[in-house]
Amino acid sequence: MLVGTVDSYVWLALQIRQWWIPYLFGPTALHRDFGWYFANGCDRTIKILPEIDDRPIPDAQHLVLQTLSLIVAMAATVAMLRREA
Repeated sequence: MLVGTVDSYVWLALQIRQWWIPYLFGPTALHRDFGWYFANGCDRTIKILPEIDDRPIPDAQHLVLQTLSLIVAMAATVAMLRREA
């Protein structure tokens, strides 16, 4: 149970690192170049969030993925805590 819970948080953290940090903060030490965003066609997907300069925008697919990932992480945490009680 612990391994699955940790894994779900790692996956969520990777999603945040890839999409939300560049979207909210622009170029950082982790993301100096946004070439991957344009080279892979991510700029041509369905967007819900507003554009901020030339920053990567989490598209609809990733918003659904990240929402589901958050739900899984929270449910795994609750299940693990109930199991130990």
